[in-house]
Amino acid sequence: MDASCRHTSISPLSLSRLCLGGEIVQLPTVLVEQESMFRAVITKDAYRSLSIEAQNYLKVISLN
Repeated sequence: MDASCRHTSISPLSLSRLCLGGEIVQLPTVLVEQESMFRAVITKDAYRSLSIEAQNYLKVISLN
């Protein structure tokens, strides 16, 4: 192992549990907390494929 690798640390990814379309999923917390990041990952087609309940939930969390 070289010197640059010895000082590298890996932090665990923080996950948030969400109920989307009646299914519990875990998403990286950064997606939940940062709307711009969420929008970069979730496409309009993916959003439209969700149940109305899941779409409404995403609207609520994006306002926070």
